[in-house]
Amino acid sequence: MSLGLRLWPGIRPSQSADRPAMKGMKQGSSLELRLPNGTRRSTPLQTYGIRVEKNEDGDLLLHDDPRDPEICLILPAETNATDVPQGTEVWLLD
Repeated sequence: MSLGLRLWPGIRPSQSADRPAMKGMKQGSSLELRLPNGTRRSTPLQTYGIRVEKNEDGDLLLHDDPRDPEICLILPAETNATDVPQGTEVWLLD
């Protein structure tokens, strides 16, 4: 079962310092995908989070800067990679 389409690269908290609306981002927030060809599509934010993995002991490992981790955005499962070609901008509408 897939959570949805993960968008990379993600965003870092340090990149949102001059964008206060980003702090209000939550599951279900309205996003607009602005494709390189000029097409615009609306979609909700399925979820978001940082990449971690479990080691053999079950501990979670973060392979990033814990003070400024990269946050990936996840779009609904019905979104395909072909729906979001390279160069697509993601705008937070809420």
